[in-house]
Amino acid sequence: MKLMMLFVCLLSAASLTACEQGGTKQELSAKKAKETNSLRSYQKPSAAIHFSSSYDGQTTLNELESFEIKVKSGTAGELTVDITNKENILSAGNIQKTHSVVAGEIVSIPVAVTLSVEGKYYLNIHASINVNGKVQSKSFAIALFSDEAKERAENNAAKPNPIDGAVSIMQAKETITVK
Repeated sequence: MKLMMLFVCLLSAASLTACEQGGTKQELSAKKAKETNSLRSYQKPSAAIHFSSSYDGQTTLNELESFEIKVKSGTAGELTVDITNKENILSAGNIQKTHSVVAGEIVSIPVAVTLSVEGKYYLNIHASINVNGKVQSKSFAIALFSDEAKERAENNAAKPNPIDGAVSIMQAKETITVK
């Protein structure tokens, strides 16, 4: 009897709690909108740095290709940008720039590259901002193709794979041996 009474009490307490948390449709939608807005305003720590470039994706072999890399700081501090490449395609060598920036300031860094051998190369960009001794950093890479390598990659990507989407039916012979 006591067990039955305990079960009834727990069941009614659970139903009252559920009714209390429900609320009207307007209250629920307002609560959901508030949660959504708080998620939109959240940024991970490295989001204080944003990258963009004016690279057009076309590089001709043995010609100097000039473009800009832009780094935008979300906070004020000391911004350090390193641009490196393993294959030594940067005309002036690896680049390191340091600037004192205010929030929202965009730093433009001119870059010149020369590709002497056909292929795909990467410019590695690492930016860090020091704000009162706390360092936030972010890395980014720009893929550079020679015109010929880019055309070949696009042509290979355009060819359909004969295996994709096809069903192969094969005969099989099953043998069961009982020992």
